[in-house]
Amino acid sequence: MALILDHDSTDLCASCEVIRSEESKHCYVCNRCVKNFDHHCPWINNCIGAGNKCIFIAFLIAMATNLILILC
Repeated sequence: MALILDHDSTDLCASCEVIRSEESKHCYVCNRCVKNFDHHCPWINNCIGAGNKCIFIAFLIAMATNLILILC
């Protein structure tokens, strides 16, 4: 309870009721808060944020390379 009293009520996510940072945003598909939320990707069925943005970009490059190799 003391932890909640130390934080402003705007730091709490209204949906999942966890303390989140300013750059976090709630994903309504996953029903959780994600740091540096970019979007929810239906291809990988996961949120793209701080923890996996580089991996997602590598995935996009690999898919684009694969498409170019197939079409040529």
